[in-house]
Amino acid sequence: MARTWASDIVTRVTSQTACQSCSLHCQDFLNGVALGQTMPGPLAAQVVMWIGYLQSGALGALGTSVMFILPSFLLVLTVAFVYVQYEGLALVSSLFYGISPAVMAIIAFAAVKLARLTDEKDLPAYRPRT
Repeated sequence: MARTWASDIVTRVTSQTACQSCSLHCQDFLNGVALGQTMPGPLAAQVVMWIGYLQSGALGALGTSVMFILPSFLLVLTVAFVYVQYEGLALVSSLFYGISPAVMAIIAFAAVKLARLTDEKDLPAYRPRT
């Protein structure tokens, strides 16, 4: 099995926190990671929901998912509100024009990093047919 950055993170989190928790067994955590890897979406959110489910059932999963998602939601909502309220100001326009290339650079960097993780055997799938 190929070693990825996700497996490194799982190893570190497992050894540092999950296995030292008083009420969570290491195998339960690893089962949650395996379950999360089978589904699309962010692995961390799925593992958090799994741990919440193990601790308090469906309400625990709901509570952990709300607390996991709420900060990002509120941040995006705040930025959207500020943009709509002050979009005519030169400062706000300049900020968004400056942020856009930074976001594109982050996406490009992540794409290059992801491309480096593929092995040489996968290249024929990306070559145009002749």
